[in-house]
Amino acid sequence: MDPAPSLGFHRLGPDVPYHLAVIFVTESNPGGGWWHTSEHGSQKKSQVDEDAFLDQCRYQVRHLSARALTSRIFGAACGMNLQGPRAIHLIQSSLLQTSYLSVLLPTATNLLLSDYSHILPEILMNLYYLGSDLRSACQRVWGRSREARYHTGLLFIDRSHTQERFLITKVMHAPPKHRPYGLFLPDCWTICGCSSKKAKWVYKTEKPHGKEFIYLYLSSLSLIHIRVAVFPSRRRIVQRSGESFVEEDWDREKRMFHFHESTAVRMLTQPGSEAKRLKLQASDQAWTIAGRDAVKEEARKKEEEARKKEGEARKARGKSSHAQADATGATGR
Repeated sequence: MDPAPSLGFHRLGPDVPYHLAVIFVTESNPGGGWWHTSEHGSQKKSQVDEDAFLDQCRYQVRHLSARALTSRIFGAACGMNLQGPRAIHLIQSSLLQTSYLSVLLPTATNLLLSDYSHILPEILMNLYYLGSDLRSACQRVWGRSREARYHTGLLFIDRSHTQERFLITKVMHAPPKHRPYGLFLPDCWTICGCSSKKAKWVYKTEKPHGKEFIYLYLSSLSLIHIRVAVFPSRRRIVQRSGESFVEEDWDREKRMFHFHESTAVRMLTQPGSEAKRLKLQASDQAWTIAGRDAVKEEARKKEEEARKKEGEARKARGKSSHAQADATGATGR
């Protein structure tokens, strides 16, 4: 079956300019892949890799995309599959040689459609009516929506022209008072053990510690302190419209985001009555695994640089000795 008539392609005049926005709704598979079904033929519901899923989406609208001024894809699915080692690479590589300029995806691993889909119409209006670029449009809409930015971050896979490579960036809301570097703190009542589920964390302070940042929170019932150590790696804090956001670019060569909560975050708790004042010394060991690894790597590079300089100095001294010997021999003759 040719999908063009069902998409209203025949209603567009030959000289009518238009933009194409493909929106898909599906479920993500942990570790990689989206769930796919077909209304045509005998194909059953199945989990397929991201590139195969997008190829099918593009095939269904191929007549529309051929003449569109711009083509973009907007996904409405949780980001469970984005944790997989191949997912992001498959997405960007499948669209690299096409006319598509972007894919926008939510990053939350647990997401309801109603938590996210309501911002898409306004994003499209900013893109196509106001002429904003994708990232500015999303910042204007998602970044100012308390509900949307609370429930999910965004993954941008975008470019300005079809001849360019994609720039891939993860963006999350990151107010230090309750989400340091974009992290979700554990529910306060699960840590303090109180019967009331209304207990909340109260932000006290944050301090730099080498390449790490230590955040201190006290439960609203003053029963317990929690100290959160974060090694930012390549995450960076940006301020927009009076709000804090964290961004991280995808490493194209290693095909990964470098920030991993399992190694870059450490949380310590103390009873509120026993909590001591947070004192940090420059000589103190890094709190996180990633922080300690970074210190070791920095020491290794310094040692390697010192050996290199020592080798160059030895070589220079050797050349100087040979030059002096040659000069002495010439004088003797």
